[in-house]
Amino acid sequence: MCHLCAIYITCPFYRLGTHLDWVWGPPGPPALGRALRRVRWAPALGALGLLVGRAWPAGAALRPDFAARAWPARLAHMVPVFLALRLRLYVGWLCAEAGCLAAGLGAYPKCARARPGQGPTVSWERPKK
Repeated sequence: MCHLCAIYITCPFYRLGTHLDWVWGPPGPPALGRALRRVRWAPALGALGLLVGRAWPAGAALRPDFAARAWPARLAHMVPVFLALRLRLYVGWLCAEAGCLAAGLGAYPKCARARPGQGPTVSWERPKK
């Protein structure tokens, strides 16, 4: 996944100022180690999502015999279907966050006192490119 795709997936979770600092500011420090630590659970969650999705397929709810089941049985089927969906979303979010980390989005010096999701909290001198 390209870095811009990762940023578009996570766009509601950071401020415009952080984006502009990333685009117009100097490149951030390499953060490949942090990105790999962030994405380390993605293969396990993806495999679990595939297993749950195969055991309880969402398409089963479209079959005519599904409506004939009792209400608790239909609800019991939908819980693992929802779990499989959530696991796939978690994998996407983890990969998008790792892409943003690797691209240096939100990497500020310590003097900026940056807070997660808010960017710098004090005025700081931006170095020239």
